[in-house]
Amino acid sequence: MTGVALRLLALLSIMLAVPVANAGSPDRVAVEARFRSEPGVTIAGTLELPPRRGTARVPVVVVLQGHGRWTRGGFDGIRNRLLAAGVGVLIYDKRGLGQSTGSYDERLPLTERDAEAGIAWLRGRPEVDGDRIMLMGMSHGAAAAPEIALRDPKIAGVVMLSGPVGPQGKMFLDGLRASLTRGGMAPAGVDAIAGATAAWMDARGRGAPDAEVAALLEKLVAAFVGGGFTAEQAHGAIAVIDTPLLLSMYQAKTGEALAGIRAPILIVLGSDDPILAPAAHLIDAQNLLRGNPDALVVGVPGADHGLGRPDKDGKSSFMSPALDALVAHWLIDRLVR
Repeated sequence: MTGVALRLLALLSIMLAVPVANAGSPDRVAVEARFRSEPGVTIAGTLELPPRRGTARVPVVVVLQGHGRWTRGGFDGIRNRLLAAGVGVLIYDKRGLGQSTGSYDERLPLTERDAEAGIAWLRGRPEVDGDRIMLMGMSHGAAAAPEIALRDPKIAGVVMLSGPVGPQGKMFLDGLRASLTRGGMAPAGVDAIAGATAAWMDARGRGAPDAEVAALLEKLVAAFVGGGFTAEQAHGAIAVIDTPLLLSMYQAKTGEALAGIRAPILIVLGSDDPILAPAAHLIDAQNLLRGNPDALVVGVPGADHGLGRPDKDGKSSFMSPALDALVAHWLIDRLVR
């Protein structure tokens, strides 16, 4: 494919063309994984390998889970298809969970560090082709994947599922704006809160003096009150975003990383995602990836953050078998020679 290979697609227009055969659970060889990360953490996981691979080294997809207390597993439909096609999968327990040591901590730099330790471990395995390793991240994991790939040009590709896209800070603020707007706040109030949040977050990120951070916090409280919150509600709302995890998300340079990656990239976003601002993210993705010769952006109509659709009771299902097949076949087409 020549020129810009970026295409903005609705899943509905392509899902009928995606084969879903061979989706049953294949046999697999499970290799226990233990690799050292920093500071002083051992990550435990499983390397799943195709059972009939001969002597050839296999490509591997590294799974980066979304936010929450996830251990190894999940994405069964995608993993089954990958293994059936001769692609291995590395899944692992997050730090502080399952058999991994350390304290549970999802700050993005640590998430990236743990994944990089897994990649280094894979490249030391004789059965793994170290030049054919791809990353597949969901939400929080998707935010970490581009930075890893930017630092490691040998990464063969990146899949971002419901991951934030955009310049530093913008993706966080887009989600905040969308949440306030859905709550009925007037545009002027939304703008004031977004601006005050950015100033406060920027000051914290650069290690500004406590007095400066405190003054900016008071301005943020005032912006919330000006938007219709009580002082108590304002402090409660700020407490939700005043965490090391969200500060690390605010500081993430996902957009800058995506613009610098030349490996294949697949981005999948749900049109009804309540956490991200999908319309803005789709446009940002299109602009950031114009220089990538193998980038695909898929918008899934009616899908929420889990890329499923709520049922009549409002409960969301996870990714559909058709979407599983789309992601798996995109990976297989680029990993299997």
